[in-house]
Amino acid sequence: MESNRELDAAHQVPDGVGVKTVLALGALSKVLETMDRACGHLYGFHQLTGSAAFELGDAVRLLREAGHDEQAARVERDIVGRNVIPGHGTFQTIEAYNSTYYQPFAAMERGIVDELAAGRDHLHEAGLKAARRTPHHPDHTATPPPPPETQPVEVRARPRSAGSGSDPGPSRSARGSRPSGSDQPDCAGVWPLSFRGHGAFTRTRHGCHALCLG
Repeated sequence: MESNRELDAAHQVPDGVGVKTVLALGALSKVLETMDRACGHLYGFHQLTGSAAFELGDAVRLLREAGHDEQAARVERDIVGRNVIPGHGTFQTIEAYNSTYYQPFAAMERGIVDELAAGRDHLHEAGLKAARRTPHHPDHTATPPPPPETQPVEVRARPRSAGSGSDPGPSRSARGSRPSGSDQPDCAGVWPLSFRGHGAFTRTRHGCHALCLG
């Protein structure tokens, strides 16, 4: 495929899908994007409220240092640790929003796109791009350039000082596996990212991050 001529297959409208369906799916996906923005505001509310709660602790301390013990005790008793809405801290508010509203709608949007458009996202936006770009212009290419090839970087062990007598540690092959009973993340079968020559920064299948040097 010549990237100046057409979009990739993932953004081609499947056979039998009409313009009205593409517009409807675009509208549905736009709602999800708006909800993503709402989630961002909700997390901002969560973090700002948390920051204010810790600042309130400083205010209580300063009231006590100024000799206002009764006022400090009143704030500490009634406000510090108070729910933001009945029964909910801000983290519980986020969890309730996610489980009650966001996640069900996101799953429904995904299912409808799968049903009606073979799981292909952003078909409406792809059509807009195809209609608006200038063919053969170097800054109007239809698809991103291919990623550059990268070479793996060997990680060299730190040299031991002479006569240290220290254990040289496990071999490189042994370092690539998780010792039995270890608390270290399992680095097998992970997606590596370049990390400036210091091994691979990885996201394990359990979702944690680790610097795997094996």
